[in-house]
Amino acid sequence: MTGRARREALTRARTRRLELDADRAERERRIESATADVLVLLKHRADRLQGVTDIEVAVGLAMRSLVQANVGLRDIAFCCDVTLAEVRRLLARSEYTHGTASQNRPAGPGQPAPTIREGAAAAASDAGQAGPTQASAGRS
Repeated sequence: MTGRARREALTRARTRRLELDADRAERERRIESATADVLVLLKHRADRLQGVTDIEVAVGLAMRSLVQANVGLRDIAFCCDVTLAEVRRLLARSEYTHGTASQNRPAGPGQPAPTIREGAAAAASDAGQAGPTQASAGRS
C-alpha cells in the first residue's frame, strides 16, 4: 500500500468512525430521554397510587362507622353498591393503615401479611361484633 492510499484509507476510516460516534451519541441521547420520561411517569404513577390508597382508607374508615352502627357487611355492600369482598378489602385497608390489626399482627420481614378476612374480623371485633362471618351469619 502506498502512502497516499494509506492516508485515504485512514481518512475514510476516521469519517466512518465519526459517523458511528454521532450515531452512538444520538442513540444515547434517545435512551437518556426515554429513560427520563419513564422515571417521570413512574413518579406520577406512584403519586396517583398513593392518592388511591388515601381514598380507599377514607372509604374504609367511613364503612367502619357503619360497622360500628351494627350494620352488617352484606348490608353495607348492598347500600354502597359494592361487593362484599370490596367491603372487606376496604375495611381491611383502613384497619392496616390506621387501626389495631397492624399492631396485633405486624407484617415484618419473613412474616405473611394479614389477610382481608382477618382485617374484617378485626374491624368487627373493634366494633363489638363477633366477626364478619358471625355478624352477618343470616346474610352470608
